Amino acid sequence: MMLSACSSFSLKNKHDIIASNNKLLETWDTHHKSINNDELPFFSIFPEEDQNSNLKNFIREVLDKNPDLQSIIATAQAAKHSHSQAKGYTSPQADLSTDKNHLNSDDQKTIKTVRATIKTSWVLDIWGKLSDEKQALHFLAEQKQYDVQHAKRALIAQSSHLWLQHMEKTNRQKKMELLLSFYRKNLAHYQRSYIIGLSDFDSYMQAKNRFIEYQVRLKYTQLETLETKQILNILRGQTPNAHLSLGEFSFSKYSLSLPQKINATLLVNRPDILAAFSQAKAFDYTARSAYKAMLPQLGLSGESSLSDRSLKQALNDDVVWQLVGGIAQPIFRGGQLLANARQKSAEAEANWWQYQARVLKAMEEVESTLNQERGLSYQVVQEQKILNNQSRLLSTTAEQFSHGNVALPQYLMAQMDKIESEIRLMEAYFKYLKNRLTLMQALGVPFKHINT
Repeated sequence: MMLSACSSFSLKNKHDIIASNNKLLETWDTHHKSINNDELPFFSIFPEEDQNSNLKNFIREVLDKNPDLQSIIATAQAAKHSHSQAKGYTSPQADLSTDKNHLNSDDQKTIKTVRATIKTSWVLDIWGKLSDEKQALHFLAEQKQYDVQHAKRALIAQSSHLWLQHMEKTNRQKKMELLLSFYRKNLAHYQRSYIIGLSDFDSYMQAKNRFIEYQVRLKYTQLETLETKQILNILRGQTPNAHLSLGEFSFSKYSLSLPQKINATLLVNRPDILAAFSQAKAFDYTARSAYKAMLPQLGLSGESSLSDRSLKQALNDDVVWQLVGGIAQPIFRGGQLLANARQKSAEAEANWWQYQARVLKAMEEVESTLNQERGLSYQVVQEQKILNNQSRLLSTTAEQFSHGNVALPQYLMAQMDKIESEIRLMEAYFKYLKNRLTLMQALGVPFKHINT
């Protein structure tokens, strides 16, 4: 009666949480969540197929050599072997032992005796306690496998993010170096003007300060680029300053595309959600087993023995055997068994709530990245418009400068404004790409650029 009452409470909560999660997934409003795969202007720069093998090779190297991932894989293998070991819980056990004795008789003769003994035992799992323990280990092994999948996806996303980040900083550094050359020309102009008295001291110092400030910005960008490369090396299990060939970066339209409509069922394929579910199931079976430990345990044990002066003679003799059945019933353990069962039940319930929290967290991640997707796509479009305007302004200013209607500083400023617009567009563009990768990870869809 105690077993039924206590375990049914745990199962009731479990079924309530599963039903609650199913209802959440069914009622999650997804009809307005469409993904734009083709309308953004900058998508036209993507090739139809991936052209960058360097990224694929780098990710494969990360998956092969990353220490954290290899540790998770080894842990999953250990859990798998533990489950294989548990398969023998409900099977008969047998051990063979041999011994040789030398006895002195009354007439001072030595008598040699050889004895071979086979001991067998079998625990009868009439309540299903051992089966529950085996099931718990099965789901724990399954959870570890999902943990491996989740870790691989996380590393693929992190590698791709860092790769994008390095490409962004490298391209930004090139544009900033070009921009610094214009600041240098602007400073030289004001310096000459100040020397010959055509410009005041304040204008000269302002130009000098802008040049120094941009030198600092460029230096920080160079250090950030180096730091990103060092993180990439650490990620693939190498020393920070190891040689790393990055090459050009490109994603294909196919690798970045997502389903036009988001279905809640996509989340079911997320490895972290599957891992949370398997862990909850494992703790549920552990709680069941803990309550069944308070019930009588039945077992059989047997022993067969052969003995004679030699092993050959012993094998020809009659077998002496015995079979004993037993029952063990815990009577008084100071409340340890009941306390342990209640502890396992509470842990099982906690894991079911953690599973529900994981589902809700996944929904929040999708909503957040979708909002970012819309905001960043709008920003890219607007930055492109600004760049187009700056290009037209530079063209007009250049024509006026050629006719002597615009001073050199104004012409240089138009060139610098255009480069600044290019940098802002590039930053928005790479932010969008990184967010698209985050959205793919949140939805649980495969990363097509690495075929996972």
